[in-house]
Order: sequence, then C-alpha cells, then structure tokens
Amino acid sequence: TAGLDAPTEKVDSAMDVPVSYGVLGIPNTLKLINACGCVCRHLEYDQYPELHLYLIVQKLSRSD
Repeated sequence: TAGLDAPTEKVDSAMDVPVSYGVLGIPNTLKLINACGCVCRHLEYDQYPELHLYLIVQKLSRSD
C-alpha cells in the first residue's frame, strides 16, 4: 500500500516497464483491515523519502 491519505491512481516505471495501479490510502486500508476481522498491529513508513508502508496485521479470533 502507498502511504497516502487518499485513494489515487499511480504509474511506476521502476523496472523500465510502466505499470498503472491504484492505492486505497491509509484510512481506507485500515477500514478494509477492520472489515476483514483483522487489526493493524504496526504501521510504518519504509524507504524514505518514498511513501512506502509496511503493515503487520493480525486476524482476530472470534473471542477478541
């Protein structure tokens, strides 16, 4: 996921071939994680100055 505040479309040519893709944005990503019965345990920006994120997400048990 991209570390953006809002959904957007992007184009990346990191491997010399343009690839178009969409990102949800952080708020919508967290909503999706919650809707899937999971919880975000860690969210961190990676590879500064790029807006890359990594997340650690845990599936909640039925008793949580």
